[in-house]
Amino acid sequence: MGSLEFVAKRATAAEAAALRLLPGDAGFPRLYDAGVDADGPWVVTSYAAGEVLDWSAEPPGEVYAALARLHGEYAGRELPVELPRVDGEFLRMSFGRFARAGVVRVDHPIREQALAMLDLFVADERLTRALDVLPATLLHGDVYGGNVVGTQLIDWGSARVGPAELDVTMAGGEAALNAYRGAGGVVSELGLAWGLAVNSAMFLGDVVRRSVELAEVMVREGLQAFAEVGRLVPDR
Repeated sequence: MGSLEFVAKRATAAEAAALRLLPGDAGFPRLYDAGVDADGPWVVTSYAAGEVLDWSAEPPGEVYAALARLHGEYAGRELPVELPRVDGEFLRMSFGRFARAGVVRVDHPIREQALAMLDLFVADERLTRALDVLPATLLHGDVYGGNVVGTQLIDWGSARVGPAELDVTMAGGEAALNAYRGAGGVVSELGLAWGLAVNSAMFLGDVVRRSVELAEVMVREGLQAFAEVGRLVPDR
């Protein structure tokens, strides 16, 4: 018989809750044990052998197919209270604190353009109001190459409840969308525009320190997606 390798680590309550919900799908880690001690929650999961993808790489189609099945399983269902929700407070923090903190440290003309976009997204309520009509499900919350080993999506520390398109558009392009839809995943016109706008802003502070060129693309695509959200979610 072959041996099994495990990962034992500290976890947030949200990560532990998400791991308990994951199916026995090869695309996700398997939870073997979990608990809470004096230092907080801990989990023991399966080990994914191999190297993580490059941070800028699009995860393979198998990852999006597995996400489609997961999203479909939990769409519209009541989920554990330990899982944080994508809501207005989450968006304002993501744009106004998380992303901004990285952008202000960059000495490049893209800095002012990026800050202007972030200020716009914080001030305009349509990205938050879109949540009233976008179905929510279980999300990984940080789908990018750095969290993929082979075809397995690891590190569920950012798991939360929100629109599926947040996972789909985070690092995925047309190939990812095709794989997601091919596995039964459902996306909407509003959801795609919302997801692209939110992800373009949310991770701007991290990306701009790695690649100004990619940050410029994100600002352009984020503003275009935001305009589309504005078309689909009219002002009150």
